[in-house]
Amino acid sequence: MPPIRLLTTLLLCLLALAAVAGESHDPRLLRLVGDSWPPYVDESLPGKGAATEVVTTALERVGYRSAVQIREWDYVKQGAELGIFDGLIAAWKTPAREQRFLFSEPYLVSHIHLVKRSDADFGFDQVGRIRGLVVGVVAGYRYSDKTYRNDNLILVESHHVLQNLDRLLKGEIDLTLADARVLKYLIAKHFPNEANRFVISPQEWSQRPVHFAVSKMNPHHAEIVGAFNRALEAMRRDGTLKAIYRRHLEGE
Repeated sequence: MPPIRLLTTLLLCLLALAAVAGESHDPRLLRLVGDSWPPYVDESLPGKGAATEVVTTALERVGYRSAVQIREWDYVKQGAELGIFDGLIAAWKTPAREQRFLFSEPYLVSHIHLVKRSDADFGFDQVGRIRGLVVGVVAGYRYSDKTYRNDNLILVESHHVLQNLDRLLKGEIDLTLADARVLKYLIAKHFPNEANRFVISPQEWSQRPVHFAVSKMNPHHAEIVGAFNRALEAMRRDGTLKAIYRRHLEGE
């Protein structure tokens, strides 16, 4: 295990022990966590992003208060697995994660697209057929099976999509991939003068539904997810969900 991940795991174990030794936790106060993933989750955004506002609003409707932290993904996932946090604000479902988390109904869909430099000497339709293309991925994410089962692609991990975009511009990787809204947001905010050097694929690489996920370490996980699902459906019917997305996601 890399030293940084080992230190993160040790820190989380100490926090978990401290939580067990501390005072009893109010079951109506949920400790939620997410990684920075704008425009869905980020400390700097109104309501801490579209996904955060959806989740906290739904929980508030069914009597839960939320304490939200935004951290790196490794810390986020491990902390929730250990029971330090009660829920993940935004997560893609995988069989491995379902062993540790109970997932809500999806509340949005993540459309994953590839991105390359404008001067790249290959087309998007060639990705997967050209041997040796280096693709930046975020550690701990699970994009799609074809991302990991193609021996022609060389996957290089980072801690954030922004880091992959920077590596792409520097020529350290050939491609990266991410949710299309995340790509557009980060390029516009952090690379406004170099936006024309990025090309986002017109076709999706994959789709991933986005869920609220509650750690099975929380003894009330089934009750929380059931209540969340009911609130989410009510928000769809009364227009609240659409209004949140309209505010955060470019008028959608």
